[in-house]
Amino acid sequence: MEVQNSLKEEIRRFLDYLYKKKSTWTLYSYATRLSIFEEWLLQNNKDYKNLTYEDAEEFVNFLKNTYSPRSINAVLTALRKFYAYLEKKRVCENIFKEIEGVKIGKRLIQPLNEKEIKILFSQLREKKYRVAFMLMLYGGLRVSEVVNVKREDFLDTDPLSLRVIGKGDKERITYIINKEAEKEIKNYIKDRK
Repeated sequence: MEVQNSLKEEIRRFLDYLYKKKSTWTLYSYATRLSIFEEWLLQNNKDYKNLTYEDAEEFVNFLKNTYSPRSINAVLTALRKFYAYLEKKRVCENIFKEIEGVKIGKRLIQPLNEKEIKILFSQLREKKYRVAFMLMLYGGLRVSEVVNVKREDFLDTDPLSLRVIGKGDKERITYIINKEAEKEIKNYIKDRK
């Protein structure tokens, strides 16, 4: 029980340490994935500080019987970060740095065809939603990036471009590659002044 309380406390400290560096979603994701590991340790009567490489492999095999390859890799990423934190604090060695992720088959993304795009836009009545989808479809923006776009982010270029702050607070310039979308976006911006 004392080991479990110690682990819970280390996980809490780890998440506190990441608080200013990672998004709320990332923190929640790490907490959820570390709880899977915590439960496995409890069921197998193992101490997180004294795990061997074989213990780590055993945990991965447990995951393979229960989770998808993407989920397994997400758990392993959280564990690598957590154990790197523990190693930095000199609590224990990072045994998960040597554990390889599970191979994931790559599927090609099927783009929308012209008919599907027309159907999509025919359902979008409000201009702001049409523009939001245009930014994603023709500018390559993520939903979270569209939500944070401001009028001053648009640059007066041909084709229309805008400055985007993406994942990891990285700035990039993206271009609107469709002339009809560019025209509608410019009109929307002009109407919003």
